[in-house]
Formats: sequence, structure tokens, C-alpha cells
Amino acid sequence: MSASASSKYAHLVINKDGKTANIQAKTIQFNYYESLYSPIVTATLSFIDSGGSIKADKEQDSNERLTNIHDGLPITGLEDVEIKIESKFGTLDFKKNPLKINSAPIISQEANRQTVFLSMNSAPAVTNNDSPIARKFKGSISDTVTKILTNDLKITENRIKVDKTRNSYAFVGRRRGGLDIINDLCRRSIPVNGDAGYFFYETQDGFNFRSIDKLIEEGTEKIKSDASYKTSHTYFYDGVMSNSTENDFKILIEPRFTKDQDVLTALKEGHYYSRNIFYDPRTQKKDEKTFKLEEGGLKQTLGKPKLSLKDRVNSYTKVNMHVLDIGSQEPGVDVNPNNDPREWLATSRARYNLLHTQMMFIQVPCNLELKAGEVIRCEIEFPGEKKEEGAVSQQQSGNYLILHLCHSFNAQRSFTSMTVVRDTYGLHTNKG
Repeated sequence: MSASASSKYAHLVINKDGKTANIQAKTIQFNYYESLYSPIVTATLSFIDSGGSIKADKEQDSNERLTNIHDGLPITGLEDVEIKIESKFGTLDFKKNPLKINSAPIISQEANRQTVFLSMNSAPAVTNNDSPIARKFKGSISDTVTKILTNDLKITENRIKVDKTRNSYAFVGRRRGGLDIINDLCRRSIPVNGDAGYFFYETQDGFNFRSIDKLIEEGTEKIKSDASYKTSHTYFYDGVMSNSTENDFKILIEPRFTKDQDVLTALKEGHYYSRNIFYDPRTQKKDEKTFKLEEGGLKQTLGKPKLSLKDRVNSYTKVNMHVLDIGSQEPGVDVNPNNDPREWLATSRARYNLLHTQMMFIQVPCNLELKAGEVIRCEIEFPGEKKEEGAVSQQQSGNYLILHLCHSFNAQRSFTSMTVVRDTYGLHTNKG
């Protein structure tokens, strides 16, 4: 069986107030999405309904005749959708944590059938909007994130993964949702080891507040030392398709580089070399700190150890201004800056922007073991006729971080599409 063959819809049920509708045999298309930019997972589903699927309520029809699902439940929003899809590599399981319907337009209607399109997201998206947070937080950022997820968003601890931070931050919620608050903390967070910069995102396993450096280090190490992980996370492209089994780990269409460096923008934004001025309102004095990529930052990379900037960038190309937060969150006189931006501002900006140096779109046979935030290895064919030194491009091939991911299913085929990124070129990382 090929991984790109149709997957099994093991369970697809809509629940509303104890009333259920099975759409397993009616579904014609299902797409599931994860992204490092998104604190929630989302999905879309299309199903065809010929009627006679569910009994109408007395309020809708005094005779309680059988009708279509859209009108019979009826689908009005916030219904639970339990999902379980099985493929050759892994299972997508949202039976215990069903998705919520956000909208359900009828996209096609004929005399004997209708096509319904469901837009869905994970349940915490609803809690985020209907339970704003106004109270004050203080202490370690990672502890604050854990408290918001468990106490406010009601996420169980086994569905939470938080990398510990070494900095603290005091702030007021200002009636924002928990997901929005945590998103704002990402750029302000410094891991115990590594450069500033986190991602907050959800996968099918749960919620993640992860250091960028930790994601890279962890994924790279798995590629090197875990044989089963390396097998399921290594993909090849050579433009040749053989029998279906051997194609399970082939990149199916030509890799498309949507971005490959943008040096002028990087220079303008000061990603390589910046001057940062911090003003202290208590003393009315300023402090300057220069950030230079070659002297700090990028402790973990996905490609070659360092970008060589020697004799290329001789002076700072961006000036950043910042006012220190002195005493705004503490009673009395506090002389210490709240989450001192001198520790994270410049490195955080550089870390995020340089991670997106290269962006590549690929499509592979369905692999439900892949998740946003994981590292995959791509081995791309060396162009040209002379391949005596190897068929793999030493420049384009190597480790990439999954930025966006979509598992797509229909009656005939199953695919996984990804946008992957990395900060430097080549097969070799800073750990060999």
C-alpha cells in the first residue's frame, strides 16, 4: 500500500446536544493544518448529503421526518466534530479532543443533494475569545505560560510542552485571551540555553511553547541518533518515480523555493548588525548595546555553522530605540528593568528573521507522524550531468524546520504539504 493512497476515515461524527450525525461515508475532502504561527490547529471538511440522514426535531418539523444533517441537527456553529483518520504512517486522532465548527456554508445545492463545507478549529480558540484575562502576572515566563494554559484555557498537563525560560516578566492581562497573551510572550522569552525567541503553537499532540534553538537542537539530534525518526523524516527528490512503495519518502513535485535570502531587507532591518539604544526614565540616561551576528546569536543552526559576514558589513545598519520599564508593575521604587530588553530585543529579532532565510514548499505522500516544529532532512538531486562526487546537492540539501503543514485527504489520494525553513545553507550543522 502506498502512503499516497486514500486513507481510512475511521471515525467522523458531528455531535450537538447529545444528537449525533455520522459523516464518515459522506466526506469527500478533508484538510488539516498546523503552523508555528498559529496557537490553534484548524481543519476544513466537505461532505455531500442526499437527505434522509437524521430525524428533524418537532420544533423544525411536527412530523419529525428524516432530513439532511445541516438542517436536522441543525449545524449553527460550535458543534463538536470527532475525527480519526488512519494512514500508512500514523493516525490523526481528535476523538477525545474534538474540533469545533466555526462556520458551515452550503456551497452547492441541487434538488436531491447538497454539499456542505465545514470550517473547524480546536476548542481553546473559543475559550480564548469568551474568557478574557485581566489579572496581573509575575515571575518566570514559562511558569506564567503553564498557568494560563492549565488554569484559564483548561488544557490538561499531558497536552502541554513548555521549554523553561531563564527570564521573568511582570504584566497585566488587559482583558486579552490566553492564547493572545502567550503569543506576545514569545519574542520576550529567553531559554535556559540559547538565543531569545520562542514559538507558541498547537499540534495534534497538544500545545507547545518552544524555544527556536531547542527545536533545532532536538530535531537535529533525532535525525542523527534516532534511526526510526530519521527514516520517517527524510525525503528525497530526484525527479524519478518508481514503484509505489519506494515513493513513500519521495518529494512528489519539484521543491519550490519561495524565499532564498533577501540581503538588502536583512541589512535595512539590522539582522546582521544593529545599534540598540535603551532609555532609563528614572535616571534619564541612555545605554547603548551593539548587536553583531558574528559575535552572538545563532548558537544553533540548521545548516553550516555560521554566516560569513567578515568585511561585508562594517557598520550597524539599523538603530532601535527602547524605553526601559522601570517600576510600572511594582509598588514603591524599583530600579530594576522589567524583563530587561537588553537581554533579548536584538537577538530575538535576528533569530526570527534569520530562521526564514530560506523557505521551501514541498509535497510528499501522507505522513501523519510529521508535525509543525519538527526537523526533517531533504536530500535534493544535484543538477547537471556530472555526479561523480555524489548525486545530492551539498547546498540545497540538509535539515529544515517544518513551519506550516497540511495533511490533505480525498477519496483517491492522501498527501502532506509543508513549508519548511532554515537559517543557513548546506548539509552540515554546527554540530557536525
